[in-house]
Amino acid sequence: MRCIFKLCFVVLLALNFLSDDVFAQEPYKIVCLISGPRSLSTVFLRIIETRGDFIIYNEPTIPVYDKVHFKEYTKDWFREDSHETFEDVKRNLFESQKLSNVFVKEMSFSSHDYYVNDLSFMKNSSIHFVFLLRNPHHTTLSFYNKVEEVSPMMSDLIGVKKLYHMYEMALKHNPNPVQIIQSEDLYNSPQETINKFCKELGIPYKEKALKWKKYGENFQGHKEWNEQKSGSIIHHWHGRAIESQKIGKPTVYDVDRLGNPTFSEVVSPEHRRELKRVYRENLDYYRRFPR
Repeated sequence: MRCIFKLCFVVLLALNFLSDDVFAQEPYKIVCLISGPRSLSTVFLRIIETRGDFIIYNEPTIPVYDKVHFKEYTKDWFREDSHETFEDVKRNLFESQKLSNVFVKEMSFSSHDYYVNDLSFMKNSSIHFVFLLRNPHHTTLSFYNKVEEVSPMMSDLIGVKKLYHMYEMALKHNPNPVQIIQSEDLYNSPQETINKFCKELGIPYKEKALKWKKYGENFQGHKEWNEQKSGSIIHHWHGRAIESQKIGKPTVYDVDRLGNPTFSEVVSPEHRRELKRVYRENLDYYRRFPR
């Protein structure tokens, strides 16, 4: 009888050990932060990077998208070993997930078609979707200041329509709670915003992550962010975040006495009219997100 008791005790100890190391161990998370351009998403990336417990991927679908839609225009933008297909992207994400939590920062215009057409990806229980929203008045002008032109695809590139569709798809198919974060909350109330993000994701809040080291002009990003873009291009698009050390307030753009955007910053009347149209199209979908 005593031998049986000892055997049961040993078995219970073994099961307890296994429950701690095997049964209770959840798979690492893949957190997909999706936004339109110029939404402080790289600042958000820097917060997650500073935590030290995530492998970072910065806009991994951009080269895949551009090789289809902007093949000549952006042919010199990317590293020679940049992603060719969405299968390349997924393979890298899931390989990294074996080692650590993974944080993926994506643009809605580049990731939309690949994500929503792959329901096995959308339905994956280890993937968590977070949507970062910024007023399209600000994103439209900030993006225009970077490209210095208005293209027929401008509204699609600002991307709030695709962002909203991805949000709907995530609500429908992903088993995890879907988060919405306002960019304005990120810089007005950073502690509260990031603390809530961490709670909903089930990860510890780390106050230290709200300040980080400044990178220099030689920063290439491939080691730190699995960056696909070449050095000059990454600094063109992400230079302010690369050189930052904490969350800062972005540029404020002109509004009239009723609070409506004037787009007075745009010199060309033709461009101003087109940007107002782009803004209105994206504002319609921006307003559909729950507050």
